[in-house]
This record gives sequence, structure tokens and C-alpha cells, in this order.
Amino acid sequence: NIYSLLGHVRYSTSKSKFVNEDNIQPFIGYNDVIGQFSIAHNGHIFMYEERAKKLNIDLKDHETDSNLLLKFVEQYKFKRKYKKLKGYILEIFMNMIKTFPGVFCVCLMDKEGTLYCTRDRFGVRPLSYTVDEQKCIISSETCSFPQNVKKENIHHIRPAEIKIFKWNTDLKKFNINSHDCNLLTDIEDAHQNERFCFFELIYFMNPKSIYKDEYVEEIRRKF
Repeated sequence: NIYSLLGHVRYSTSKSKFVNEDNIQPFIGYNDVIGQFSIAHNGHIFMYEERAKKLNIDLKDHETDSNLLLKFVEQYKFKRKYKKLKGYILEIFMNMIKTFPGVFCVCLMDKEGTLYCTRDRFGVRPLSYTVDEQKCIISSETCSFPQNVKKENIHHIRPAEIKIFKWNTDLKKFNINSHDCNLLTDIEDAHQNERFCFFELIYFMNPKSIYKDEYVEEIRRKF
């Protein structure tokens, strides 16, 4: 049975003229410790080429900031050992949030089909989810959720929050756990410092999507 699927619709903002198999997401990568994984990214890592050099990550001419995040996970060297796979991926995500101030939303699926999702420390891009007894859907746009989903069943991942979605085969439902990045010593309170991109509401987001319990279409009419 298939319990987890990871997909991506590309809206290119970086090196848009390069469209080849190296740019198509979700990416499939491999880390010596966590094994094979899939990863999808929505955002824009500013000065990513300079950041890649500082991290000793080699990027090809046509590779983008998304490839940087892929290689960051592939080449990551762990600080300690963990009993479970979850511990290793949480360490990767916590250091990703610390290393890249923004702007990104990332979803990673491990070899067991567990999904890990996070936003950057400022929450510039949206990332929401809805869950019922049969399925869990995570998306940058709530308009991709089934039409019968009510507003109260739509939840938003907070800045610097890491959500874990794992299918429980015994209970036939998703177990959802939340972890906050505890490495943000330079941020007084990451959840209170959300700097959501205003342009998302004006241009990027679908009018039928919901942001903070209100349709984007209704928000635009108030401008």
C-alpha cells in the first residue's frame, strides 16, 4: 500500500531558463546515515551560490537553490548518534533552519514513508495541512485541499516548526508530531516574528486559498 506521496509544481524564480531533469522536483537523494529520501522545496534562498561555497557544496551552473538544499541533506555530517531515524532528520532540519534564514518551505519523505515538513524561521512562505481519518494533505496552497474541507480543519505550520506525519498501520490513521527548532538563539521568539510575504496575498496565492482563516480573495478586496 502507498501511504505517502510527495509532489511539486515548479514556479521558477531562479535560473528559470534552465529546465532539465536536475531541476525537476521532488528530488531523490541519498545520505549515508538516513539512506534514500525525497525532498521538495518552495522558496528562494538568497545568495545561495555564495552560501554553497561557504558550506563547501559544489553546484553546477544550471543548479538552483533547491539543489543546494538537496545537497545540504545529502552531505550533512551528524553531530551525534540517535536510536531512531527521526532524530537524524530532526537534526538536519534544525540546522537547515539555522543555516538558511530564508526563504523556504521544505518537505522531506524518508525511506519509511514518513513526511517531515518545515518553514524557515520567519515563515515567509505559506505551508498548511489538513487531516482526516483517511488522509493527510500538506500544501503551500489550501486550494489544493478537497472542497469539502472546512476552515477549522485547515492548520498552518508555524515558522521554525517541524511537523512529522507518519501513517500508523495499526490504528489506520496518521500520527502527527510537532517539534520547534531550539537553535534560534538569535531570535527572541520565532513564532512571534513571522514575516509573511505580502506579495503572496497580492499575487502568488490562489484567490481560493485560505490564509489565517480568511480567503485570499476576501483579503485582496480589503486592500
